[in-house]
Amino acid sequence: MRKPISIVFGATSGLCALGVLGVWVRSYSLMDGVYSIANSGERHWSVQSAHGILELVIATSTSGTQASSGSTWAYQSWPHGRLMFQSMQTTTATRLGFRFERLGLLGGASPGHVVNLPHWFPLVLFSAYPVWAISRWFLRRKKIRAGRCVGCAYNLKGNVSGICPECGRNTNPIHSSGYVSFISAVPTAL
Repeated sequence: MRKPISIVFGATSGLCALGVLGVWVRSYSLMDGVYSIANSGERHWSVQSAHGILELVIATSTSGTQASSGSTWAYQSWPHGRLMFQSMQTTTATRLGFRFERLGLLGGASPGHVVNLPHWFPLVLFSAYPVWAISRWFLRRKKIRAGRCVGCAYNLKGNVSGICPECGRNTNPIHSSGYVSFISAVPTAL
């Protein structure tokens, strides 16, 4: 059961990484935004992408349209502009694209939070597991082709028992050339 879950997780993570990469490339030509339109006094969300930065704004709506049932969502794309909330501070984190600020402390802005993340950050997070899994798969294939045990890398050439004498792991008697040994292919008499 562990292997199918691992495959689904790796595939989902890889697809998310490709999606983030596409949004990252698009962010240098267009500015995209997804917004929630909330009733007055409710929380609303805004996610914007521009110049390689993802900006998430969570705020309480002080004045807004009356939505009939909860909040509704809207998508908008427009030629390049700046993100809604630009940071006044220049620290190492803001130069890398990270930022967290509270809104509504000084002026008429709605109370809430702003979080900025560079696109490379979720790309690294989403692609870490697929890269690790693919590298393990290549290393395993390399050991099998070299005629070695997958667990301990013991040389299994000439071993016909199907069990590694070093670690006791069951091994598939496949030689480095890729064919199944003659002894394992012949059915035994009952």
